[in-house]
Amino acid sequence: MSKPIPQVSDRWADTELWNHGVVRYPTTTGHWLEVGQGKIPLKFRFDLDDGGDPQRLADERYNLACLHRVADNSGQVWQARTCFRPSLFIHRLLDLNHVEYPLWQHNAEPWLEAIQQRPLVTGLYVLLDDRFYRRFWIDDALLEIQFKYQGITIDVGQLDDNQLAVRLSGWFGTWNYVPMDNEGAVSVYQGGPIRPPETRFDEVEDPRREYSEDIESFAPGGWLENLSPMIYTLWIWDVLFRSDASWENDYPVQVPFPRPILWEPITEELSDPLENVRVVTIG
Repeated sequence: MSKPIPQVSDRWADTELWNHGVVRYPTTTGHWLEVGQGKIPLKFRFDLDDGGDPQRLADERYNLACLHRVADNSGQVWQARTCFRPSLFIHRLLDLNHVEYPLWQHNAEPWLEAIQQRPLVTGLYVLLDDRFYRRFWIDDALLEIQFKYQGITIDVGQLDDNQLAVRLSGWFGTWNYVPMDNEGAVSVYQGGPIRPPETRFDEVEDPRREYSEDIESFAPGGWLENLSPMIYTLWIWDVLFRSDASWENDYPVQVPFPRPILWEPITEELSDPLENVRVVTIG
């Protein structure tokens, strides 16, 4: 049974970027849009990219587009559209650029509230099936997940002017409960390697630590179980101006060479002038 088509909000979200130096972009008018150094207020929203064939959306084949709008020094609004693969949101789950670590949904109420009250896109679907294993830590558990038939649903909301909240649902895998306190010490349980929920280890096969006969000393876990949704935060600028997705043989692909960023004027919209953005002629 096919998945519902993802829902994209038509609300434009606000953020600010700081540009270093001067950069020029081509436009559809034949001129160049020059973005100077300094603070650049910007609006953005997401869209689904079907490469010009709406049937692809029904077949669960799409890239994610990001639309950007900025005003120049005359108040004219310019728009650029770029595309990237939705799997970016899965890869960024384990990103050392995070200022906060990922949490289970039930421990992340403010982040969940952002997705529910300020959604930008919901219901993105990504199938992970390269058959390799990943091991990582979420909140209070060590996980081992094989990317085999992992159908992940992605929901994204705006947390604030600088961050997104991203929810990943649909995981299944092996887990081991290993909480850590704020000082970095493992508490309550001593932890141990990822393992099926056996009553005890074979000390000959696993001599890494001694185990008492008290079952309470063993970390609880589960083997190939459905996992709770995970939520993490992502800097907004990590998804802006990403232009590395295209189409090949009717399927969406990530490409090694980024596609050019092209700006076009939005004739029906004006905004407050921005002095460090202007239209120039080269040559």
